[in-house]
Amino acid sequence: MEAVSKGARAVIDSRGAAAPETCEVVGVVVSGIFPDRRLTGNAYLTRTIDSDSMLHRIDQMMRLARYFVCLPGTMGTLQELTCVWMSAVLHPQTCAQPVIIAFRDPWESCCRAIAATLNFPPDQIELIHFVDTPEEAMEIVLAEEARERAREAAAATA
Repeated sequence: MEAVSKGARAVIDSRGAAAPETCEVVGVVVSGIFPDRRLTGNAYLTRTIDSDSMLHRIDQMMRLARYFVCLPGTMGTLQELTCVWMSAVLHPQTCAQPVIIAFRDPWESCCRAIAATLNFPPDQIELIHFVDTPEEAMEIVLAEEARERAREAAAATA
């Protein structure tokens, strides 16, 4: 979580006054499960929320965010990735769809194996953008933000 928080904070700080007031780096922690970790999260967060369980944490993250960047991790990251992926599959068309970005190593082979084993339709694996670098992840976020602004502008003039 610290690496993603550090990167997000750097992007917000680099925008200075141009950053929207709503930009936050929120850490959702589970202090009851991980009492050895700081309740306040890491130094790059602008806000911390304590959750009751891992599933509650994931639910809170999905309510708070639209962009999900999955760094290499283990079972907890896999749980988060698959929950967000499932949410994207079932997401109502009336809302902006979650944008899932996962580092190719290890997540692409893992997700493709899940999709193949469970016979997912091809469009479901396409809901995940696999990247090799943080820069590629940011390009996807910025491109999606530009598309969203264009859709909002078109809707406002319609």
